[in-house]
Amino acid sequence: MHHAHAGDGLTYGCQVRQWPLYFDSLNILTSPVYSIQGFATVPVSDTSTKEQILLKIVNRSNNSYFKITRTGDTSIDYWYKESGSDIVGINNGGHLEKGTPFSFGISIPKLTQSWPKLKEFFSNRNDLSVFILGDYSGSDSSLSTSFTGFVSGFGFSTQKNY
Repeated sequence: MHHAHAGDGLTYGCQVRQWPLYFDSLNILTSPVYSIQGFATVPVSDTSTKEQILLKIVNRSNNSYFKITRTGDTSIDYWYKESGSDIVGINNGGHLEKGTPFSFGISIPKLTQSWPKLKEFFSNRNDLSVFILGDYSGSDSSLSTSFTGFVSGFGFSTQKNY
C-alpha cells in the first residue's frame, strides 16, 4: 500500500495498474479538501464483474463510509453506509465504456448539499481515512476489491483550485 502526504495540493498520475493508495486523514492539504477526482480506463479485455473500489472514505470513529465503485461490467456507483444502517445508493448507474477514459470523484460541498446526512460525515476530516483504487479496511480488506483498470491520474482540490 502506498502512503502519500501533501502540502498545498496533490496530484498523482500514472499509466499503469496501481496498488491501492491510502491517506490517514482527509486533512492532507494546508487548506480543506473540496474535491477528489480521478481518471481511469477499463481495458476492453477486462471481464471482471465484481465490485471494485475507486474511492472509499471511512470514518474511523464509527465505521461509516462513502465509496465509489465500479460495479458489474460497466457501472459506476456511489454509496453511503452510516454506522448501524444499511448501505444506500446515492447516485447509481453511471455508465463507463471499456477502453474509454472516464472520471470519478466528488465535490464535497455539492455532495453534502444534495445529501445532508453526509454533512456530518465530512465534518471531522481528521477521522476520515481515504482509500483510492482499493480498500484495506473492514470486511473487504484485501486486494480483491482493487480496481483492475488503468489510472491516468487523480487529485485533491482546495477551494482555491476547485
